[in-house]
Amino acid sequence: MDETGEWKLAPGYDLTFSSGPSGEQSTMVMGEGRDPKTCHLVKLGQGSKLTKKLIDEIIDQTKSSLAHWTGLAQKHNISKTNIKLITNAINASN
Repeated sequence: MDETGEWKLAPGYDLTFSSGPSGEQSTMVMGEGRDPKTCHLVKLGQGSKLTKKLIDEIIDQTKSSLAHWTGLAQKHNISKTNIKLITNAINASN
């Protein structure tokens, strides 16, 4: 969303995994790029006027989906190196 409240599609690199330079992510969450945590996502959701219940549901749904990462990655021929890299990042965020 821009400063006028208008939504626009994000560039593709904002939607994919990136370890970024020096461990920084492509997209920061509430100013945190190196190690965004659930608390940053909650703060972001609250700033967007989402209810705590909805924020928690979205986070839970996302975690549930991430639990299927390895199988989906293998099915879609993601390299073993990238599967391991992304799996480690997912596990570090829990």
